[in-house]
Amino acid sequence: MSLLSASLVAAAPDPALYGPALAAEVVEGSAGCSAVEVADDYLYAAGADSLVVYDIKTDPAKPRLVAEMKGIKGSRQMTICRDRAYITARNHGLWIVDIANPFEPKLIRQFDTIELATGIAAVENVIFIAHRVYGVQLLDVTDPRFPRHISQVRTGEAQSVVYRDGMLYI
Repeated sequence: MSLLSASLVAAAPDPALYGPALAAEVVEGSAGCSAVEVADDYLYAAGADSLVVYDIKTDPAKPRLVAEMKGIKGSRQMTICRDRAYITARNHGLWIVDIANPFEPKLIRQFDTIELATGIAAVENVIFIAHRVYGVQLLDVTDPRFPRHISQVRTGEAQSVVYRDGMLYI
């Protein structure tokens, strides 16, 4: 045990160069999560079989629970576009949640993707879903109740995806 402790101490960043270590704080009432996003004055956390919404306007250091929607299974990553949260969930595919009213998130659809859904990005009405083996699946979500397959980009293993300025980074 002392050998492990010594190696961990030796690997610690130099506070003179990087500043003091930040203290981690658990949000009261939280049960852990695998994905977080901030939109407007709300923090969204997906994990532990739910999507949880916190108000962070009054005091961002003390998020206040405002809603919880149970039933989101296997969450991995999340993105928010307009008034929707898109959550990948490996073998559970894609969850699409209406967050127009952060106090009452509503499930729009659970969609079976072509493979284990890991990463996610969104722009306008197009969703990019990274898949563990088969690359990236593109979906049209103009009508989020009925996502429509547009295309698939074959790559090697894809865990995350980011869209920016016409470029898709995988």
